[in-house]
Amino acid sequence: MPAAAAAGPPTGPVPAAGGERGSGEHAMRRVADDVTGAVDPGAGHFPPEEAPEWTARTLVGLFARRPATQEGQEQ
Repeated sequence: MPAAAAAGPPTGPVPAAGGERGSGEHAMRRVADDVTGAVDPGAGHFPPEEAPEWTARTLVGLFARRPATQEGQEQ
């Protein structure tokens, strides 16, 4: 059994981004409860190649909304 499967589903927030013809957010919702996602209506399975500007902007936005969890940083 892979280690990830043995560990169980993620317990914290999960950012997910993908194209409308891909499965990013939908796939994550099958294994995690707290998913924040974004879908690029013009991209397929490879948003970083098909829509690099959208991908970068979206990932920065998704991660900016997540609280820091390392010691000494705000949560």
